[in-house]
This record gives sequence, C-alpha cells and structure tokens, in this order.
Amino acid sequence: MYPFKILALFILTAYFSSCVSEDSPGVCTRHSDCASCIQTPECKWCSKSDFHGQDKKPLPRCNTVEGHEQLGGFQCGKDQLFGHKNEMSITRDESLSNGNDDQKAVPIQPQKVSLRMRVNDPVQFPMKYKEVEDYPLELYYLMDGTFSMKDDQEVLVGLGDSIGERLRNLTSKYRQGFGTFVDKVMMPYVVTIKNYLENPCSTKNHTCTRPYGFKNRMNLSNNTKEFSNVVKNVVLSGSSDLPEGGLDALMQVIVCEEQIGWSQQARRLVIFATDAPFHFAGDGKLGGLLVPNDGKCHMDEKGEYYTHSLKYDYPSMAQVNSKAKEHSTNIIFAVTSDEIDDYRRLTSVIEGSKSTELASNSSNIVDLVEEEYLKISSTVEIKDSFPAEYFKVKYYSKCLDNVERERRSCEGLQAGSVVEFRVEIELIKCLERKEQWKQQYRIYAVGVPDSIEIDVETLCDCPCENPENRIPNSSMCNRKGTEICGLCECNENYFGKTCECSADAGRSIDLSTACKYENSTEICSGRGNCLCGQCTCIESERYSGSFCECDNNNCVRTNGIECAGNGKCDCGVCKCNHGWEGVGCACSTVRSTCFEPESEEECSGHGSCVCGKCQCKRTYNGEYCEQCVHESCYKCEELKHCVQCKLYGTGIYNPAECELSCFQHSINRVEVVSPVSGIGSNEIICKAEDPSDECVFIFSYVALRNKPIQINAQNTKECPPIAPIFWILASVSGLVILIGLILLCVYKAYTKIQIKREFAAYEDERVGVVWAKETNPLYNNPVGTFQNPMYAGVDK
Repeated sequence: MYPFKILALFILTAYFSSCVSEDSPGVCTRHSDCASCIQTPECKWCSKSDFHGQDKKPLPRCNTVEGHEQLGGFQCGKDQLFGHKNEMSITRDESLSNGNDDQKAVPIQPQKVSLRMRVNDPVQFPMKYKEVEDYPLELYYLMDGTFSMKDDQEVLVGLGDSIGERLRNLTSKYRQGFGTFVDKVMMPYVVTIKNYLENPCSTKNHTCTRPYGFKNRMNLSNNTKEFSNVVKNVVLSGSSDLPEGGLDALMQVIVCEEQIGWSQQARRLVIFATDAPFHFAGDGKLGGLLVPNDGKCHMDEKGEYYTHSLKYDYPSMAQVNSKAKEHSTNIIFAVTSDEIDDYRRLTSVIEGSKSTELASNSSNIVDLVEEEYLKISSTVEIKDSFPAEYFKVKYYSKCLDNVERERRSCEGLQAGSVVEFRVEIELIKCLERKEQWKQQYRIYAVGVPDSIEIDVETLCDCPCENPENRIPNSSMCNRKGTEICGLCECNENYFGKTCECSADAGRSIDLSTACKYENSTEICSGRGNCLCGQCTCIESERYSGSFCECDNNNCVRTNGIECAGNGKCDCGVCKCNHGWEGVGCACSTVRSTCFEPESEEECSGHGSCVCGKCQCKRTYNGEYCEQCVHESCYKCEELKHCVQCKLYGTGIYNPAECELSCFQHSINRVEVVSPVSGIGSNEIICKAEDPSDECVFIFSYVALRNKPIQINAQNTKECPPIAPIFWILASVSGLVILIGLILLCVYKAYTKIQIKREFAAYEDERVGVVWAKETNPLYNNPVGTFQNPMYAGVDK
C-alpha cells in the first residue's frame, strides 16, 4: 500500500500546484472576454470565428501560448491572436549638465519617456540625478507680523546681508524676498472694534498698524540692502487669538509665481518664522467662511495684498502639500520651542518641508537657513504623481555606496554628485474610464523643478472590440447577433453562445459538447445548469467561468481567512489588493515600516524587509535591526576609559587626554544602573574593573543613529570588603586546635570504649567455662612422684 500512498500524494500535490500557480492555463481559461484575457501577461485571445478542436468541441479562446497547443495548434492566425506587450521608449534624453548663461542646467536624465503598458507586467528604465553645481537658489522669508515678533524683526534687520553672504557661498545665483502675515480681519480672529483695528497694540503702549491677511513686502531680488531696509520699515500688527493665518499666506507665496517673482529653474526655499500655532481648514467656519480654499493666487494688481482673505477658508495641510509638490517648493518652519511639536507634525504631512527650533529672538536664523539648506541640497528624494490605486512604482538605487537596493532617496551628495536609479513601474489594474487610458505623469526630485514626463498608454482592450472590427449579423451568431472578438453579442430576444436560443421558442442543444469543459464528462463542471448551450452556475458568487470551472472559494488561507482578507479569490488564485502581495496576499508591500525614523537605510542595512517587517541578519535584532547582539559590537571596552577618567579620575587618560578623547560623550550619574534607568529599550549594561583599587564600576549606554552616545554611570563603585587578616588567622588557628582536640577526645573515647568491650567479653567467657583440675589443660599438679626402679622397698 505504501507505493500507492506516495502516488496519491504526488497526484494531489500536482493538482493543488496547478490550481495555485498563476502560470497554469486555468488562469487564462477563466476569462470570458478579450479585454480581461489580455490583462493577464501570459494570456492571449483568439478571435477566430470557428475555433474548436478536432471533436468539434469549442475551445477556450483565452489561453497560454507557451507549452499549450490549443491556441496555435488549431490554426488561430496571427492577425486573430491578441496579446499586448509592454513598449518603452525614451523620447527626450539630454545629458546631465550644470548649465550656463545660455543654457539651463539639466539635473535629471532622461526628460521624457513613453510607455505602453499592460496589467501586471512591470516595465523598467534607468534614471540619473545630478546635484548641479551653482544651482540657482531663491529664498523667501515669510514672517509672523504680530507684535510678539518685535525682537525677531530687530534681529532680522541686521541679518539680511549675513543671510545673503552665507548663501552666496553655496551658489552665486541667489535671490531673496520678504513678506509678513497676521490673520483674517474678522471676528473671532481679530477684534473688529474701530479703535482696536487702528492700533491693535494700544493696550501695550505701542503703535501697531491695522491687521491684514498677507502682505508681500519685497519681491525676490539679489539686493540684500533693500531686504534690510524693508524689514526695518515694517510696522507690526496684532490679533486676538493665539493661532495666526500663516497657512493662508504660505499658500499665496507658493502659488503666486509671477507676483512673488519665482523663476522657472531655481531651488525654491521658504523660511516660515513664527512663535504661534496656525489656523487650518475648518477654522474659517468660526467666522462664517464656508467656501473651501481654492488653492489659487489672489493678489491685488500690485502683487502686494492677499485679496480673498475674507472669502475663503484657511487651506488644509493636504492643499499646502499638493501645491508645494506642484511648484517644487521647500519649506523650513523656523518656530520657537513652545510650538515646535505642532510644526513637526505639520512637516510630516508637507513633502519637502523641515522644522527647526528658532531662538527666542531669531538670532540663530542665519545658521538655521544654511544648515537646513545644506541638508536639503545634499539629499535627493524621488517622488512621482502616479495614482497608487492603479500603479506600483519602485525605485532601486546604488546611491554613493555602490550597493543597489530598493530606496527612493540618497544622502551625502555634494555638488557634481551623480546618482543612478532604476525605475520599475507596474500597472495594477486598468483605470475605470477609457478616456483615462492615456495619461501623463511625472517623476521628480523633491524641491527641484525639473522632472521626467511619463506618457502612459494602458493596454486594456483588444482591437477586435473596436466598432470598426465588429461583424454585425454574423453567420457565427446565426444572423441574430454581432460577432465581437469571436463572441456573439445577441440581438434582442436572442441569447446563447451563438444566439441559438430565442426568448419565444427554445432550441435543442447538444449538451455533450456545448456545456462541458475541455475533457470533462460533467455538464457545467457539475456546478451549474446548461441552458441553450450556456452554463448558469448554481452559486454565482463562488463558481464562475464559461463552464463554471472556476472555484472562487478555494484560495490560500491565512489564520483561516481567505487571501488573508487582503484580496479576492479569483478561480483559485488570490488577486491581492493594492499594498499586498504573495500567494496568499499576506505580505504587505509597504516598505516604509522597515526604515528607522530619520534613516534612509532599510532595516539599518542589517536585514531585509519581508512583509513590511525587518528580517535581521544573525548578529542583529530590534524592530529595525538596529541592535547588534554580537560581542564585537559592544562598546563597553571603548567607553570604560571615559567613564573612569570623567567620573572617578582614574584610568589610562590624564585630565587633558580625557577632555580631548571623551568630549563627545554625555555621562550622567545615577544611583543604580539597571535596565530601567531611563535611557531606553536599547540600553546595554557594562561592568568593568578599575585596577587602581580593584573595584567594579557599572555603566550603561545607548548608541542611537546620528546622535551622541548617552551614558548612565553608577555613582559609586562596587568594591570588595577589606579582609581582617589577624582575625582570619586567629580563627583558622583556633579552628585547627579545636578540631584537633575534638579528634583527640573522640579517639580517646573510642579506645576506652573498645577496651571496656574487650574486658567485658573476657569476663563473660571466664565465668561461663568450668574446668576440672585434672582436665584443665592449664593445671599443673604441684606434687611430683618419682620411683626408683632399682629400689625394692624395706622389709619391716
């Protein structure tokens, strides 16, 4: 029986493999029309009118060609066989260049690509990005114009030249502009009492100007002296509530290209400085503004004031993000420490934005601008406008480490650096309307106006479905319908595969051929009824196909859930929703969860992203594989010398060497070092011996990415107690003597007891034995008798 079990197991394995495999003919044969057929990469459709086998039995028109003879073996001509192929052509491909006065810079190559794509068939093409030398920079300083920014204004007056000088060291093509904002001039944002409107700062014994929404005070210019004079002459204003209308102003700065003076090819940078939170979409309803912000430019003829402040609501964060992407604008939110958390959340929504902490009087603004601009210019992040519902786009790059992996950003770039990307685009499903099948999308570097234009034509139908290729009143359809791609579209009152059935009178059909799938002996695969040559499936939601051959409830299950709940079972094969992949749709395609915050390396470079989670190499663990668990990774030996010299004044470093070697380490004193001493879950505890006093000192550290090592050191060492030598010797000597005396006493007692036992035994033996004198072997008679043989005696 054993060989039969093996054979049965083999057959079952082959059967299930054929059901699950997407390369099996069944994946193709389940399609009942040409459009859905060609959307599966390995499938083709035969539109031949009379398409049947040698037994005159109809064949599935949708099938694979490679390794399957049903399409090619029965004379389906090439002009009747449809199956699209991807096509890719680069239509504009200028070489990367820094540009000059006569020619603009080219930071991205190629510039235009044309694609013809079918569903589930990825296409790839190369892309290059160059950090252009001396790329133009335009900086617009947008400042909160309320009186709380008075000290910031005074500082900024003297910083105009400094900002310009610093940024000209980065690029000679530099321009700067300036504008201020307050809020919507209506209740409850501004007190509308006349005296207050004329001087909102009257209660503070200061003079202020009337409040306004946004005012563009200086168009982009390379005149830094003008910038300082404009800032100096600004009269500040005031509002009644804490949040300000900054997003209103920011929207106008971004979209009003002509009024602000933005050029078409320059890196655009907006510094948004404030000490207050911001109003956003919906807040305008408090003032009766129900019309959503339209995201368009509304400046007066002079390009000075925002004219629709009292008509539209505040823009939403998503609107600001959309316009910032559209106009390739980088934004730096420079805000005070009280508001930094809110603006950090805002930067997580707005692409290409950063948030940084502003000193209370803006004295650090020059350093902030230079630092953040260097971060922006040394990093390239590639984004695209493809709708994620229909397209899956992946980017593979070698960056500067020459190791290709999936990532869309690279850091550490310098002027002239070139980064190569490999772009992979896959059409997940066809767009709903045919007029959307030809679209133009773009791939761009965040904050750079140049982009790659992608002309995409999605191949979602067959030429034989076009009206000019249809055959009305076809003989194949019994003159009762129109032939479309080898199928019949019946006229009114007729139905059936070849319009052979009439609603008024039925027609006898040979069920042995019309409703049996391939070599099956069952009508409609035993899952339906045959009516006029067509199968009607019993459970239409579960069974489908022309012969009810597809079981849509027989897919891979995860935790008892079909397709893990992330897809739809289609003829035994899971068709995954967007964002999921794998045979059972249990794997997430989201890879962002494998990147540690503020890191561009997937799984910290020590693992791979599988199903949205990091699978670490053998010597690493942690959520992002950021923790090395091998002894060679521990820094205990390296850090112990700094702990010794800085806390205890011992070790191999003298004070000068200690200050030089350990200045970057922050060491905190704690009473007790333990896993919950406050550093975090990545804390490593170390113990080391101080040779100077043979004491053990304990410390812990955490090495976080791009941050100084944090060290907690125990305030006191753990030293061994001083041994009392005299008392130890005295105790040992006394113990030896005591043990000797005890042993001697035991010996004496033992021998005495032994002697007593032997004597008692002797006495017992002596008393118990009675000897006669004559028979006692020990008895000797004291009387001796001697007889002389020669003596005869005396006669009496």
